[in-house]
Amino acid sequence: MANTVVMPVCKRPEMLALALEALDRTQADLDVRIYADTQANLDEVEYTRDVYFPDALIFHAKPHAQVPSGMWNILSALKAGYATGSPYVFLVEEDVVVKPDFFDWHMEAQASGNYLATCGRRMRNYPQFVMYTNPGACFAHDKLGLVVEHINDDLFSNSRVYMDMTFGSMDESSDLDDGLIRRVARQHQLTVKYPESPKCSHIGFRGYRQLDIAQNDGDIATRIAGLRQMLAKIDVNARYFSRDLDPL
Repeated sequence: MANTVVMPVCKRPEMLALALEALDRTQADLDVRIYADTQANLDEVEYTRDVYFPDALIFHAKPHAQVPSGMWNILSALKAGYATGSPYVFLVEEDVVVKPDFFDWHMEAQASGNYLATCGRRMRNYPQFVMYTNPGACFAHDKLGLVVEHINDDLFSNSRVYMDMTFGSMDESSDLDDGLIRRVARQHQLTVKYPESPKCSHIGFRGYRQLDIAQNDGDIATRIAGLRQMLAKIDVNARYFSRDLDPL
């Protein structure tokens, strides 16, 4: 059975192009599902799909509650992935580029212990971070079910209230999608597993198309080419640590 990959997408289809290109390079048997949020430009998403991973399916969100930082689309994509019944569901956001051994490592890691999730990399700015991080994550079906039972209207109407009432306070975590998953892990006394070296990279950063250094205009094909040039020129440490280019 093909591995199910869910890809939440909003406003950066040029980053999606690089993400799909990397998935294709793995040569894995993949069921790729793109979940375009309401603000996504469907024509550009379809162009990117057609060029870089033609077999991928595209789903367009209907109007929904507006919550911060793409939380609705990320969790809804995971919920949809769970509904496929796939033994494993991979979350690869539009700004995550996987490495060739990404899927092999995850499958070996999943088989090595009882984890809520396996994660493709630690957070760069918190190398000792031991809780769940979402770039390039994988969930076994039964573990994802523990998360899915909390993906509901009450969560989206006020995530802080829902999480505190359901799990108790967890000040060291966020009130977004990653925070929910960390709380589920704590509730069920489960951990996550990371690789010794990253199996994916995060190419998104705060200030993209806003700061002078990160302008990227034109049609979708032009922006894809511009993004490649930009990522080659901007040092990864600058993208993640400078005051001008802080990561998302």
